[in-house]
Amino acid sequence: MFPLRDDQPTFSTPFVTYFLIALNLVIYFFEWQLGMQSRAAALNALIGQFGVIPRLEIGLLTAHPYSVPVAALLPIFSSMFLHGSLLHVLGNMWMLWIFGDNIEDYVGHFSYLAF
Repeated sequence: MFPLRDDQPTFSTPFVTYFLIALNLVIYFFEWQLGMQSRAAALNALIGQFGVIPRLEIGLLTAHPYSVPVAALLPIFSSMFLHGSLLHVLGNMWMLWIFGDNIEDYVGHFSYLAF
């Protein structure tokens, strides 16, 4: 089942939801541009830099002497904006469009952004 809309009214403008949708789309089109320009090395570097790599996360958890905390913690947040295909980003943004405004209305703008 794929939801088309919800019937829950909102009482404020969901600025953070709009911002997150726009940011995700901009980052996806940047990824897409790298892939279309046959710059696979640049796309792989972007994903390697900002995507979650389990080896780095495990190295941080096991206190490996060569682990770098920033290299392990930054991708936990930045990987939320990486998408693998057009259908992936459209599906995620559709769900954010339908349900994000209700959550933002309920918890507030700042709490929603922090969440």
